[in-house]
Amino acid sequence: MKKIYISSSDQDESYKDKLIAHLHNLIRRNEICAWHRSDVLVGEVIVDKINEKMAEADIIILMYSPESIASQVNFDIELSRSFDLLNENDYLRIIPVCIRPCDIEGSPLDGLESYPRCGTLSQITDIDNAYTEIVSVIKQTLTVNQKPILCQPELSESFKNWLNDTEVVLKHRATENISLDNVYVSPDLRNLDSDKDSYKETSSAALVDKDGFVIILGEEQSGKTALSKFIFKHKFNASKFPIYIDASNIANNRIIDACNKALASQYSNISCLDEIKKEDRLLILDNLNNIGLNNKNQNILLSAIECEFNACIILASESFKYIIPDIEELALYSVKEILPFGNSKREKLIEKWVSLGREEEIQEAELFYNVDNLKNKIDTLVRRSIIPPKPIYLLSLLQIFEAYNPQQVDLTSYGHCYHYLVYQALEKSKISSSEIEKYINIMTEFSWAQFGNNGELNDNDLDLFFKHYAVTYLSVDKNKVIECLLNSSILTKNERGYKFKYPYIYYFFTAKYISEKYSKDQAIKERFSYLLENLHKEDCANIIIFITHHTKDEWILDEIQMCMMELFQEEEVASLEKNTLKFMENFIDDIPDLVLEKRKIEDEREKRAIALDKMEVKAADLEDQIDNLEPNDTLAKINKAFKGIEIVGQIVRNRSASLPKAVLVDIVEEGFSTGLRFLTYFLGLADTSKDEIAKIIEHVLKENPRVSNKDLEKEAKHTYMLLTYGVIFGVLKKISSSMGGVEVEEICDIIENKNKSPAISLINQSMHLHFHKRLDFSRIDNLQKEFHTNPTCRKILRETIIQHTYMFPVGYKDKQRLSHILNVSMQVQRRLENAKGGKLLSGHS
Repeated sequence: MKKIYISSSDQDESYKDKLIAHLHNLIRRNEICAWHRSDVLVGEVIVDKINEKMAEADIIILMYSPESIASQVNFDIELSRSFDLLNENDYLRIIPVCIRPCDIEGSPLDGLESYPRCGTLSQITDIDNAYTEIVSVIKQTLTVNQKPILCQPELSESFKNWLNDTEVVLKHRATENISLDNVYVSPDLRNLDSDKDSYKETSSAALVDKDGFVIILGEEQSGKTALSKFIFKHKFNASKFPIYIDASNIANNRIIDACNKALASQYSNISCLDEIKKEDRLLILDNLNNIGLNNKNQNILLSAIECEFNACIILASESFKYIIPDIEELALYSVKEILPFGNSKREKLIEKWVSLGREEEIQEAELFYNVDNLKNKIDTLVRRSIIPPKPIYLLSLLQIFEAYNPQQVDLTSYGHCYHYLVYQALEKSKISSSEIEKYINIMTEFSWAQFGNNGELNDNDLDLFFKHYAVTYLSVDKNKVIECLLNSSILTKNERGYKFKYPYIYYFFTAKYISEKYSKDQAIKERFSYLLENLHKEDCANIIIFITHHTKDEWILDEIQMCMMELFQEEEVASLEKNTLKFMENFIDDIPDLVLEKRKIEDEREKRAIALDKMEVKAADLEDQIDNLEPNDTLAKINKAFKGIEIVGQIVRNRSASLPKAVLVDIVEEGFSTGLRFLTYFLGLADTSKDEIAKIIEHVLKENPRVSNKDLEKEAKHTYMLLTYGVIFGVLKKISSSMGGVEVEEICDIIENKNKSPAISLINQSMHLHFHKRLDFSRIDNLQKEFHTNPTCRKILRETIIQHTYMFPVGYKDKQRLSHILNVSMQVQRRLENAKGGKLLSGHS
């Protein structure tokens, strides 16, 4: 029998009697006995008897009201003694019951849940239901022998260490100990519940502010466990009681047992789920795909979770989405997917890395210079997910750039990055150092077999591969090798067969094979010619890029240059002299002048990153279409030209220290010329076809109700010229970003002096800003004067400089100087439209 002590004031006797009446069923069954100080017998000392009965109690019910708070007996003796006993007795439970509203702030009752939940006894219409709820709470308490949480929960030291553990070794020159908080950036999530907008994203940071039932899916190494740690800390700091459980360790369907075990290890002052109010609980269930229970018992487990929790976040592998429909209890969960790091997230991660150990002292200019420098390098490596843009890979790359120490002197710096990641994967698989060379050779041969097979090797292809391999090299244990490469995430298997899991591994080894055998095998030369002919295709272009990381032989430079010289060879190199842009003058004159605005750099960089993410999605769709084009198709030739420019840019940046200056000048000049020959081709079309294209635009604009019939022709021509200007601006910027670099500044200056033209000057100016973040006022002044009679180039120059001021710190005095040189005004807010309603150029990225 449990003993219950009831505390209430004399004025609230009717409420106490009503409670005892509702408790009589429990009293009749001898489950409880209840005592109140009105039960003191004649001759007994009331204070002594109160102390005696309270000390014996298993449950103390504190019925409070303004009168009880004011009462010396209720407050100073019963209330205070209750909480003293609570600290001494782990089995004592206290149940506050509010009779009438009163101020309890600062009292021991402050922060405790009171009953009834929906109001006070004096205010509730259905009073019997209110007492029934209190009896129900008492009945639940009868089976629990645990102490309620009355203080701020504390995490155990071991669990705090786990929450802050990066789980990989990270080294940085500015700090010895790197915790997860130092480098963590929460990923974006894609909502998989609806097909309305496949690109629609939500922030995982926003997700943790909401309660509910959510499944978060993610690829291997996408950061699922790191996200679970982030959610745990966020909820804990918001005064919730999160519980982390690795589903791999769940042996049965009793979730309460698993929670109690987790609480005991994660908290230093909580060991039982019953100590936490249901609305304050959050279950974080990681690795559900690895749970050892069958579907029936998973459903039982999930049903129990729904009963015990108002919120649960499940994390599982991406493939788990195919299992979700088979588990009925997951129907109420919303499903989200962890997205790879786009431009915005990559920049945030790099900012954290650059700032490590110097968060309070690093200046904005230094921060953004180093961030942009590292991001340019990383973007080159992760483009089109050649290297997965996942946090672990990005951090690995940042460490490589931090301490560049090539393992192979014949590799470029980027080649060294790929080489390092491959070796890292092999080492994680516990492959002995004596066997690594064997696996490297197998992967090199496998890559060529995959290349010849247009994708995957099925089981028969795989058997044939190992038979051929054993003819040339010492035979190997096929099953052991494949198992090892699958476990190390180097190979993957799908319904079609085996292939390299990530593109960078496939490109790395295919390029290695070609570069090693090119001079010895005519068939390899023919395959390389095929790659050049199909340079517009993503795989072909990337294999060629990787070949440049493997070899310093001159043949690769000669072949690439010859390929580029054939592109738009019938066109002159665009100079952008005034006479070639005469058809644009009226359009340029009609645009309101640009204005130097005051903008917040962080906001502008975020906008740029978001815009780049959207552009990359569209570019990926376009790449897929281009891959199906024939080599002589015009769009294929255009893509081939810009792929070639990118390749040449990588070569000159990687080989700038070892290639003779004359060779560097030749290949950089060819890169410039290829892009500018395309620009001549485009401008020729723009000039000769402007009327026809404007008519097409006019037809499209008819669908826009905001454009009147009277203004259709004018708006169509304006839109067409705006597109033309955008292409000129974009081509120049593409050449500068692809070909430029701190390493080749001298080469670019030589080319500018050798081939003086507005186009080359604008490319070089863009390079100076993109790679050096340097404002050369003398150069800008000279260009502004040079373009005095060339409105298009003058507009491009001004826009290039102004965009730089939005993305990089420029002092007020320097802005004033720019305003004077460029003849543009400064104001806080730029007008978005001129008086005639014409659109103002917002800049091109």
